[in-house]
Amino acid sequence: MEEYSLDEAFADITGLRRPLRSSYEAIARKIKIEIQRDTGLTVSVGLSLTKVMAKVGSKHRKPDGLTVIPGRAIASYLQDLQMEKIWGIGLAATDADYLFAQLLRTLESACLKARRYKLAPRRLAFFLKTNNFLYHGCEVCLNRPSACTMELSDPTREAFLTLFRKGIYYRATGVVLMEMGADLPVQYSLFDNPVRADKVRSLYEAMDKIGSRFGKHTLRLGGSHLIEVAGKGKRGAATVREATQFFGETKR
Repeated sequence: MEEYSLDEAFADITGLRRPLRSSYEAIARKIKIEIQRDTGLTVSVGLSLTKVMAKVGSKHRKPDGLTVIPGRAIASYLQDLQMEKIWGIGLAATDADYLFAQLLRTLESACLKARRYKLAPRRLAFFLKTNNFLYHGCEVCLNRPSACTMELSDPTREAFLTLFRKGIYYRATGVVLMEMGADLPVQYSLFDNPVRADKVRSLYEAMDKIGSRFGKHTLRLGGSHLIEVAGKGKRGAATVREATQFFGETKR
C-alpha cells in the first residue's frame, strides 16, 4: 500500500488471485465496495499493470467508477487520450498575473476558513512550487492579526514579487496562516487606518453571509478574478469536481 494523498492510494495486488480466489478485477471491485460500506464514501478505482495507468483509469469514470486497462489495451487506450489526462503531465503557469491570481485565491480560501473559526494570523508564509517540484517560500509578519484578504493583498503581492522568476514554470501555490489567535478587536497602531479597518471587517462579515448562501468565492478580490476568466481547470473549462455532483449536492 502507498498513500499518495489525503484521498488517494495505490495498492499492489500482484499475486493475490490465488490466496483470495478472485480475479484482479474482482479484488478491485471488492476493495471499492468495502470502502463504501465502511466509510459511506464512493471511490473511483483504476486497475492496470502500472501506477501511471491505474491512475489514468481511476480518473476515467469519476466519481464512482471502476476502469480496467489490461496490458494488451494500453496502447489503444492511450492513442486518443489527451496528454494532460496522463498522471504527471499537466499545465504549468507561463503567466505572472494568472499565478498571482492563484496565490491570492489560495489566501482567500485560507482566510475564509480562519474567519469561520473566528481566528486570525499574525504571520503568513507563501510558497511557489516549480515544475520540477522545488519549493520557494518566504514569510511575512503583519502589523496586527487579520483574516480579511483585502488587508493582506499588499503583503501577498510583495511576497509574490520576491518569489516569482520569469521564465520558470510553476505548478502550484501555497499559503500558511501562522501564529493563529482569536480574531478580537485590537489596538491599532499609528500607521493603521481604524475607520478603514472597521469597514473592511464589516464588509467581510457581509461577504461571508453571502458566501454561505450562494457559495464560496461568490464575492472575491479583483486580483483573483483572472481565474474565473481563464479557467480553473483547462484554462477555461470547469474542473472535473465542479462538473460532478455527488448524491445530495446542489450546483452551489
